[in-house]
Amino acid sequence: MAHVNSEVRAGEHWDAYWSTRPIPILEASKSSLQQMLRRAERVRPADVAAVVLADPLLTLQALRYVGQRQRSSLAAEVVSIESIVMLMGTMPFLERFCSLPTVESMLLPHAPDAYTSFLQELFLSRFSARLASIYADWRYDARNEEVVTAAILSRCQALLYLLGSKQDQPLTETGAEQCQFLVRFKIPAAVVQLLEKVDDLPPRAMLQQAVLRLVDAFQYGWWQAAVQRELLEIARILELETAAVWQGLCRVALSFARDSTRHLQMVQPARWLPMLPGDWPLPEIKPAQVVDRQPVLIRPDSLQQHMQALHLAGKQGRPAKEIMSLTMTALAKGLGMQRIVFAVQTPGQAELCVRYVLGVPADHALRQLTISLDQTHFFAKLMEKPQGLWLNERNAAQFVPHMPAEFRSCYAAEQFCVMSIFVGNKPLGLMLSDRTEADSLTEFHYQHFKQICLLAMQALARSAGH
Repeated sequence: MAHVNSEVRAGEHWDAYWSTRPIPILEASKSSLQQMLRRAERVRPADVAAVVLADPLLTLQALRYVGQRQRSSLAAEVVSIESIVMLMGTMPFLERFCSLPTVESMLLPHAPDAYTSFLQELFLSRFSARLASIYADWRYDARNEEVVTAAILSRCQALLYLLGSKQDQPLTETGAEQCQFLVRFKIPAAVVQLLEKVDDLPPRAMLQQAVLRLVDAFQYGWWQAAVQRELLEIARILELETAAVWQGLCRVALSFARDSTRHLQMVQPARWLPMLPGDWPLPEIKPAQVVDRQPVLIRPDSLQQHMQALHLAGKQGRPAKEIMSLTMTALAKGLGMQRIVFAVQTPGQAELCVRYVLGVPADHALRQLTISLDQTHFFAKLMEKPQGLWLNERNAAQFVPHMPAEFRSCYAAEQFCVMSIFVGNKPLGLMLSDRTEADSLTEFHYQHFKQICLLAMQALARSAGH
């Protein structure tokens, strides 16, 4: 196995070990720097900076090098990698850093699992940097390079630990806390302060740390309570609608998933996103209202458990009847819906017939409801593709006149959520649910109603072999 320096002195701490040795960089980074060195006179500092910022350990070393230089008391700390390149000179910079050892020489071919873990941490570092940069721009941050650098370095300890654990005598001590570690490496205080976990954080640092927590939670699924919590926190800091923050996160996740240069073994957070045609409407309720009502109206842990059970049923290929039962349970016990109706499209006929019902008396006319799809009305349009609606007082005048009379005669709720259910590209039916007037629906209920329906569609598609 190739090593930076395989000898580990007795009692040597993990962070002390790396502070006196060259740190490996990605083979791709080394190759890019070497190619630039051959045409150094034509290379722009910005091009070099782009390569460096894509490699957290190379970024760490560049900042450590410039931080150790002698300077006067009036000299400012250098955070921008582009500024470091200009300070050192393009050719000297390339010459110094293009001869470093590589991560691949340390982990391959003997530790493929560690290399995969390294690539996953690398991916999350880049993902965090992109997302933090976007939200910082929305906040009109004048020093975006500090935000990006802090996000890139946020996982450098995890990356170094994966390398150090593969030495001949593995380094098992994690050493200093993250910010102390960065201080020892002479990383600029402006970067370290964005990662410090202290009381009374300024909004800038609060936003940075909320983004990092969001990325951690998001890789386990968008229905995690932590994801909703961090989205609300970021929306509060940016003074934006939660939906705008969510859309920014989705765009970043999809851009990474579509990247043709991505490592195929990486687990992409975008795998959890609902891939449906068309855009969902923006919510009309402000985040603060959702926060005020959420603790009273729902139990996040119960909701999460029911959604995970539904997701697991899909992965295991459970029968459609069991999947629908789990869907109804998630809506009733997880989300607190008090009346739930699922109408199935009759095979070979243009009609919807009520099949599953909860919260409706046995003799209620709703249980025998049949809706023809031959006519042009709201439900017929809804069954053209997977889509949903939250009917409420703000849009009732627009949609109620287009609903079939037979439906309104036995379903008189002033507010309800509805979504068409598809298996693959084939329409299956229509899901409706509502609450009592005392416990009215909120944007939170509608968003999670859609998510439960999406999980049900994914599970049914797997069960059907699509």
